[in-house]
Amino acid sequence: MSEGKLGSEVVDAADVTDVADVADVPVRVADGCFPVETLGPGRRLGVWFQGCALACPGCMSRHTWDAAGGRATTVGELLKSWEAALALGAAGLTVSGGEPLAQPAALAALLRGADRLRRARPPGGRAGRDEAEKSEATPAPLPDVPDFLVYTGHEPDEVPDRLPEEVWAALDGADAVVTGRFRVAEPTDLVWRGSANQRLVPRTPLGIRRYAPHLACTYPPGPRISLRPNDTGTGANVYGVPARGELRQVERSLSSTGIHLTNPSWRP
Repeated sequence: MSEGKLGSEVVDAADVTDVADVADVPVRVADGCFPVETLGPGRRLGVWFQGCALACPGCMSRHTWDAAGGRATTVGELLKSWEAALALGAAGLTVSGGEPLAQPAALAALLRGADRLRRARPPGGRAGRDEAEKSEATPAPLPDVPDFLVYTGHEPDEVPDRLPEEVWAALDGADAVVTGRFRVAEPTDLVWRGSANQRLVPRTPLGIRRYAPHLACTYPPGPRISLRPNDTGTGANVYGVPARGELRQVERSLSSTGIHLTNPSWRP
Protein backbone atom coordinates (compact mmCIF):
# COMPACT_ATOMS: atom_id res chain seq x y z
CA MET A 1 0.00 0.00 0.00
CA SER A 2 2.63 2.50 0.89
CA GLU A 3 6.02 0.87 1.30
CA GLY A 4 5.96 -0.65 -1.82
CA LYS A 5 -9.69 -13.67 4.29
CA LEU A 6 -8.11 -11.78 7.45
CA GLY A 7 -5.52 -13.57 9.55
CA SER A 8 -6.55 -17.05 10.59
CA GLU A 9 -6.70 -16.08 14.28
CA VAL A 10 -8.91 -13.04 14.85
CA VAL A 11 -8.58 -11.67 18.37
CA ASP A 12 -11.14 -9.20 19.69
CA ALA A 13 -9.33 -5.85 19.65
CA ALA A 14 -11.40 -4.74 22.64
CA ASP A 15 -9.66 -7.37 24.75
CA VAL A 16 -6.36 -5.58 24.26
CA THR A 17 -7.64 -2.37 25.80
CA ASP A 18 -8.26 -4.24 29.06
CA VAL A 19 -4.74 -5.54 29.64
CA ALA A 20 -2.24 -3.58 31.69
CA ASP A 21 0.76 -4.35 29.55
CA VAL A 22 0.67 -4.58 25.75
CA ALA A 23 4.37 -5.29 25.33
CA ASP A 24 4.03 -9.06 24.88
CA VAL A 25 1.36 -8.93 22.16
CA PRO A 26 2.84 -10.72 19.11
CA VAL A 27 2.94 -9.03 15.73
CA ARG A 28 4.40 -9.82 12.34
CA VAL A 29 5.94 -6.89 10.47
CA ALA A 30 7.54 -6.27 7.10
CA ASP A 31 9.55 -3.17 7.98
CA GLY A 32 10.00 -0.16 10.22
CA CYS A 33 11.77 3.10 9.47
CA PHE A 34 12.44 6.52 10.97
CA PRO A 35 12.29 9.15 9.65
CA VAL A 36 9.71 8.74 6.90
CA GLU A 37 8.50 12.01 5.38
CA THR A 38 6.24 10.71 2.60
CA LEU A 39 3.37 9.13 4.60
CA GLY A 40 1.81 11.89 6.63
CA PRO A 41 2.89 15.29 7.93
CA GLY A 42 6.41 15.73 9.26
CA ARG A 43 9.12 13.24 10.18
CA ARG A 44 7.41 10.01 11.21
CA LEU A 45 8.02 6.47 12.34
CA GLY A 46 6.68 4.10 9.71
CA VAL A 47 5.66 0.54 10.65
CA TRP A 48 4.52 -1.93 7.99
CA PHE A 49 2.45 -4.89 9.16
CA GLN A 50 2.96 -8.18 7.32
CA GLY A 51 0.13 -10.03 5.64
CA CYS A 52 -2.60 -8.88 3.25
CA ALA A 53 -5.30 -11.01 1.65
CA LEU A 54 -6.70 -8.11 -0.39
CA ALA A 55 -3.92 -8.42 -3.01
CA CYS A 56 -4.79 -5.26 -4.93
CA PRO A 57 -3.59 -5.41 -8.56
CA GLY A 58 -0.72 -2.99 -9.07
CA CYS A 59 0.23 -2.91 -5.38
CA MET A 60 3.83 -1.79 -4.88
CA SER A 61 4.21 -3.89 -1.72
CA ARG A 62 3.58 -7.45 -2.87
CA HIS A 63 6.30 -8.63 -0.48
CA THR A 64 3.98 -7.75 2.42
CA TRP A 65 1.12 -10.01 1.27
CA ASP A 66 2.31 -13.35 2.66
CA ALA A 67 1.04 -13.66 6.23
CA ALA A 68 4.00 -15.92 7.04
CA GLY A 69 6.57 -13.50 5.60
CA GLY A 70 8.37 -10.60 7.23
CA ARG A 71 9.54 -11.15 10.78
CA ALA A 72 7.90 -12.01 14.07
CA THR A 73 8.29 -9.52 16.92
CA THR A 74 6.26 -8.00 19.75
CA VAL A 75 4.42 -4.76 20.23
CA GLY A 76 6.93 -3.99 22.98
CA GLU A 77 9.76 -4.00 20.46
CA LEU A 78 7.83 -1.66 18.17
CA LEU A 79 7.17 0.65 21.11
CA LYS A 80 10.92 0.86 21.75
CA SER A 81 11.30 2.19 18.21
CA TRP A 82 8.45 4.64 18.84
CA GLU A 83 10.04 5.87 22.05
CA ALA A 84 13.35 6.40 20.23
CA ALA A 85 11.55 8.27 17.45
CA LEU A 86 9.80 10.49 19.99
CA ALA A 87 13.17 11.36 21.51
CA LEU A 88 14.28 12.47 18.04
CA GLY A 89 11.22 14.69 17.59
CA ALA A 90 8.88 12.42 15.63
CA ALA A 91 5.78 14.21 14.35
CA GLY A 92 3.75 11.03 14.15
CA LEU A 93 3.40 7.30 13.66
CA THR A 94 2.18 5.81 10.38
CA VAL A 95 1.06 2.17 10.28
CA SER A 96 0.64 0.56 6.88
CA GLY A 97 1.28 -2.81 5.32
CA GLY A 98 0.28 -5.29 4.25
CA GLU A 99 -3.06 -4.88 5.94
CA PRO A 100 -2.93 -3.73 9.57
CA LEU A 101 -6.47 -4.99 10.23
CA ALA A 102 -5.29 -8.53 9.47
CA GLN A 103 -3.67 -8.32 12.94
CA PRO A 104 -6.29 -6.35 14.89
CA ALA A 105 -5.11 -7.19 18.39
CA ALA A 106 -1.55 -6.15 17.57
CA LEU A 107 -2.73 -2.93 15.93
CA ALA A 108 -4.92 -1.99 18.89
CA ALA A 109 -2.09 -2.77 21.30
CA LEU A 110 0.44 -0.75 19.31
CA LEU A 111 -1.80 2.32 19.16
CA ARG A 112 -2.63 2.06 22.85
CA GLY A 113 1.00 1.71 23.89
CA ALA A 114 2.12 4.46 21.52
CA ASP A 115 -0.55 6.74 22.98
CA ARG A 116 0.76 6.15 26.49
CA LEU A 117 4.25 7.14 25.37
CA ARG A 118 3.18 10.28 23.53
CA ARG A 119 1.12 11.41 26.52
CA ALA A 120 4.21 11.04 28.68
CA ARG A 121 6.27 13.42 26.54
CA PRO A 122 4.42 16.74 26.07
CA PRO A 123 6.15 19.97 27.17
CA GLY A 124 6.54 19.97 30.92
CA GLY A 125 7.57 16.33 31.23
CA ARG A 126 6.16 15.42 34.64
CA ALA A 127 2.71 16.75 33.82
CA GLY A 128 2.60 14.49 30.82
CA ARG A 129 3.54 11.47 32.90
CA ASP A 130 0.88 12.37 35.46
CA GLU A 131 -1.76 12.39 32.72
CA ALA A 132 -0.52 9.05 31.38
CA GLU A 133 -0.92 7.52 34.84
CA LYS A 134 -4.56 8.59 35.16
CA SER A 135 -7.39 6.28 34.23
CA GLU A 136 -7.35 5.68 30.48
CA ALA A 137 -11.12 5.45 30.47
CA THR A 138 -11.27 9.26 30.33
CA PRO A 139 -7.94 10.42 28.86
CA ALA A 140 -7.16 14.12 28.92
CA PRO A 141 -7.38 16.05 25.63
CA LEU A 142 -4.11 15.89 23.75
CA PRO A 143 -2.08 19.02 23.07
CA ASP A 144 -0.15 19.35 19.81
CA VAL A 145 1.56 15.97 20.11
CA PRO A 146 2.48 13.34 17.51
CA ASP A 147 -0.47 11.84 15.63
CA PHE A 148 -1.30 8.31 14.49
CA LEU A 149 -2.18 7.59 10.85
CA VAL A 150 -3.24 4.08 9.77
CA TYR A 151 -3.68 2.79 6.22
CA THR A 152 -6.27 0.09 5.58
CA GLY A 153 -7.66 -1.36 2.38
CA HIS A 154 -11.00 -1.89 4.13
CA GLU A 155 -13.89 0.59 4.27
CA PRO A 156 -16.53 1.26 6.94
CA ASP A 157 -19.39 -0.05 4.80
CA GLU A 158 -17.81 -3.53 5.01
CA VAL A 159 -18.80 -3.65 8.69
CA PRO A 160 -20.32 -5.95 9.88
CA ASP A 161 -21.25 -8.09 6.86
CA ARG A 162 -17.72 -8.57 5.49
CA LEU A 163 -15.59 -7.28 8.36
CA PRO A 164 -16.33 -7.95 12.05
CA GLU A 165 -17.00 -4.90 14.19
CA GLU A 166 -14.31 -5.96 16.65
CA VAL A 167 -11.73 -5.92 13.84
CA TRP A 168 -12.70 -2.43 12.69
CA ALA A 169 -12.53 -1.33 16.34
CA ALA A 170 -8.76 -1.80 16.21
CA LEU A 171 -8.69 1.58 14.44
CA ASP A 172 -10.19 3.34 17.47
CA GLY A 173 -6.76 4.57 18.57
CA ALA A 174 -5.96 6.18 15.21
CA ASP A 175 -6.17 9.96 14.78
CA ALA A 176 -6.68 9.54 11.04
CA VAL A 177 -7.08 6.68 8.59
CA VAL A 178 -6.67 6.23 4.86
CA THR A 179 -9.30 3.73 3.74
CA GLY A 180 -10.04 1.77 0.57
CA ARG A 181 -8.45 -0.69 -1.84
CA PHE A 182 -5.72 0.54 -4.14
CA ARG A 183 -7.12 0.84 -7.67
CA VAL A 184 -4.36 1.12 -10.22
CA ALA A 185 -6.74 2.47 -12.89
CA GLU A 186 -7.79 5.44 -10.70
CA PRO A 187 -4.67 7.55 -10.07
CA THR A 188 -4.85 10.63 -7.90
CA ASP A 189 -2.68 13.60 -7.02
CA LEU A 190 -4.17 13.93 -3.53
CA VAL A 191 -1.46 13.69 -0.88
CA TRP A 192 -0.87 10.36 0.88
CA ARG A 193 -3.46 8.50 -1.20
CA GLY A 194 -2.66 5.96 -3.88
CA SER A 195 -5.89 6.04 -5.89
CA ALA A 196 -8.86 8.37 -6.26
CA ASN A 197 -11.27 6.12 -4.36
CA GLN A 198 -9.20 6.19 -1.17
CA ARG A 199 -10.33 8.50 1.62
CA LEU A 200 -8.30 10.35 4.23
CA VAL A 201 -10.53 10.48 7.30
CA PRO A 202 -9.64 12.38 10.51
CA ARG A 203 -11.10 10.57 13.53
CA THR A 204 -10.11 12.63 16.57
CA PRO A 205 -9.77 16.33 17.42
CA LEU A 206 -6.01 15.95 16.97
CA GLY A 207 -6.58 14.24 13.64
CA ILE A 208 -8.85 17.05 12.50
CA ARG A 209 -6.26 19.69 13.44
CA ARG A 210 -3.46 17.79 11.75
CA TYR A 211 -5.18 16.42 8.63
CA ALA A 212 -8.16 18.64 7.76
CA PRO A 213 -5.85 21.16 6.03
CA HIS A 214 -4.58 18.35 3.78
CA LEU A 215 -7.85 16.75 2.69
CA ALA A 216 -7.89 18.50 -0.68
CA CYS A 217 -4.14 19.10 -1.00
CA THR A 218 -2.32 17.74 -4.02
CA TYR A 219 1.30 16.77 -4.37
CA PRO A 220 3.70 19.47 -5.53
CA PRO A 221 5.92 18.73 -8.52
CA GLY A 222 8.77 16.37 -7.75
CA PRO A 223 9.31 12.93 -6.21
CA ARG A 224 6.64 11.43 -3.99
CA ILE A 225 8.79 8.57 -2.72
CA SER A 226 12.14 8.12 -1.04
CA LEU A 227 14.63 5.31 -1.67
CA ARG A 228 16.92 4.02 1.08
CA PRO A 229 19.33 1.09 1.47
CA ASN A 230 17.97 -1.69 3.63
CA ASP A 231 19.56 -2.75 6.91
CA THR A 232 21.57 -5.54 5.32
CA GLY A 233 23.00 -3.42 2.52
CA THR A 234 21.77 -5.94 -0.05
CA GLY A 235 18.82 -3.96 -1.37
CA ALA A 236 16.73 -0.84 -1.01
CA ASN A 237 13.33 0.11 0.36
CA VAL A 238 10.93 2.55 -1.24
CA TYR A 239 8.80 4.69 1.08
CA GLY A 240 5.82 6.74 0.01
CA VAL A 241 2.92 6.72 -2.43
CA PRO A 242 4.31 6.88 -5.97
CA ALA A 243 2.75 8.70 -8.86
CA ARG A 244 1.81 6.67 -11.89
CA GLY A 245 5.03 5.74 -13.67
CA GLU A 246 7.28 6.98 -10.86
CA LEU A 247 8.60 3.54 -9.97
CA ARG A 248 9.56 2.90 -13.60
CA GLN A 249 11.35 6.25 -13.62
CA VAL A 250 13.30 5.21 -10.53
CA GLU A 251 14.29 1.95 -12.21
CA ARG A 252 15.47 3.75 -15.33
CA SER A 253 17.38 6.32 -13.33
CA LEU A 254 19.17 3.65 -11.32
CA SER A 255 19.88 1.63 -14.44
CA SER A 256 21.56 4.63 -16.05
CA THR A 257 24.05 4.63 -13.17
CA GLY A 258 24.74 0.90 -13.47
CA ILE A 259 22.39 -0.18 -10.67
CA HIS A 260 19.86 -2.79 -11.74
CA LEU A 261 16.95 -3.83 -9.53
CA THR A 262 16.20 -7.52 -9.13
CA ASN A 263 12.80 -8.73 -7.94
CA PRO A 264 11.24 -5.33 -7.15
CA SER A 265 8.19 -5.80 -4.94
CA TRP A 266 5.81 -4.07 -7.33
CA ARG A 267 6.26 -6.66 -10.09
CA PRO A 268 4.23 -9.90 -10.21
